[in-house]
Amino acid sequence: GGAVMKRADIVARARREMGTPWQHQARCPGVAVDCHGFLGVVGKDCGVAEAEAWLADDELMRYGRVARPEKSLALARRYLDEIPPKEAIEGDILFLAHRKHPRLPSHFAIVTKAEPRTIIHAHEPNGEVVENNLPETAPWFPVHAFRFRGVE
Repeated sequence: GGAVMKRADIVARARREMGTPWQHQARCPGVAVDCHGFLGVVGKDCGVAEAEAWLADDELMRYGRVARPEKSLALARRYLDEIPPKEAIEGDILFLAHRKHPRLPSHFAIVTKAEPRTIIHAHEPNGEVVENNLPETAPWFPVHAFRFRGVE
């Protein structure tokens, strides 16, 4: 095997995209990303083998503006390892739902700090990649969590 990917590297790489504009279906580092593309870009740069396949996946090229959680979830399970949300720490990935639509998770974020939890994500309302707190009371909450393959 190659060098072990470190969680700190994932967080540092994710933070390099801070301020990158949000654009639906975009996956271009430093130019524009959406929440799916953001995961792929960060993973690819950190040497996650599955990230290349994630970015090239035809399903990822054809999603509409309406959340299709079952499709996003199937993709995540294809390329990422699922873990319990409460076990997600730095460098892990949360699949989030909004309290207004709790059964429709529609957003991916990377955990930048476990306690208190902070996340970085390509966020449409902000129009760019932002990092912010994710307290228990936040409108977004984790429904599923994942880990890039090859991360200890």
